[in-house]
Amino acid sequence: MYDYSPGRNFRKDYELLEFAARLPAKPVTYQAQSASFQGFKGPCLLKGINLNNSNAAGQTLILWDGEDAKGTWLHQTFVGNGQNQLAPFTDSGILVQTGIFVQLFGGPWIVSLYLVPLWGYRNTAPGE
Repeated sequence: MYDYSPGRNFRKDYELLEFAARLPAKPVTYQAQSASFQGFKGPCLLKGINLNNSNAAGQTLILWDGEDAKGTWLHQTFVGNGQNQLAPFTDSGILVQTGIFVQLFGGPWIVSLYLVPLWGYRNTAPGE
């Protein structure tokens, strides 16, 4: 079990998040997705997303913090037919506490999430 618990030791958590925000993001890529899926499980900093919609029509994609489409809404975007979209977020990223659920409408999509994992194991720095 990971040793990360926001609020338990706020000062320590803030320093961890500040350090993690300076780390380079790790791309997590999913090819030819046509159905909604769990993009990442666990806490992380979401720094951006890169999308490719190879469908003949424009499509919508929604990101949620959670294990399904009932979590906290993070981001929504519309990508035109045959288009790519790069959506960088703030320099420090968006704090995701449960995981990233990717809700897709149509497809196929290529989805790359740029994130910094925050596992917080006792001897493991964020991002490893």
